[in-house]
Parts: sequence; structure tokens; C-alpha cells
Amino acid sequence: MIAVVVDDQRHRILTIYSENMVFLWDIKDILKIQVYRTFMAHNGPIHGIQKIEPVQKIGLKDTDEGLALRQEEALTRFVTCASDRTLRFWHFADASAIPPKKRQDIQKGLSRNAYCKDMSKIIFVNNSDDV
Repeated sequence: MIAVVVDDQRHRILTIYSENMVFLWDIKDILKIQVYRTFMAHNGPIHGIQKIEPVQKIGLKDTDEGLALRQEEALTRFVTCASDRTLRFWHFADASAIPPKKRQDIQKGLSRNAYCKDMSKIIFVNNSDDV
């Protein structure tokens, strides 16, 4: 394991492993810790992970639906950076804990990447020497 980020508010832990995997863990019941989701989307080792605080609108659309998601309890947002020179912004909504109507509202408010349903955005970082 390379890194761990705890989300006390939503009772989740984000972990990075050396094989470029990100795990999202449910720790609501300490006796029944389980994996919510796994992500493998970087082309190189992941060096960092950071939870996106609710006050940030990163990954949310600039609409009423998007802005309403800032305090959404069922939504976890985080960013990863890796040696493939990308920053990737992720979102995860726990579908098992959300009624179908609310799930649709959440989906309407999220920005989407064309290649991954759980990713909002990819930023490619160039070296200043390459420009």
C-alpha cells in the first residue's frame, strides 16, 4: 500500500496500491469492512490521492443539479496523480444506499469523462521543456 486517505464524514477510506489500483472501502461498520469499488485507470504508478472537499465544485456541472451535490452524503470525490503525467478526478455514488430518483439527480449533476463512468476529468501535465 502506498497511500491512505480517510473520509470520516462518509465513513470511507481510499487506498492506493503499488500496482496502480485505487480501492474505496466502506468502514461504516468496523466489523464488516468491505470494498465499495476498485479503480485502475492510470498507465503508471500512482503517487498521490486526495479527497475533494464538499466546498469544491470540481467534477460537478455548473448547473443547479451540480451545485446541489456539494454536500451530498452518498457521493465521494477524489483526485489521483501518477507518473503517467495525469491528474484524474473521480466520483463515486453508492448506488445501494440511494433511491433511484436521487441517483438520477446525482448523475445529472456530475461532469463525465467519455472513457470512464466514474471519472469527471483528466488533466495531462506537460513538462515546460516540451513546450
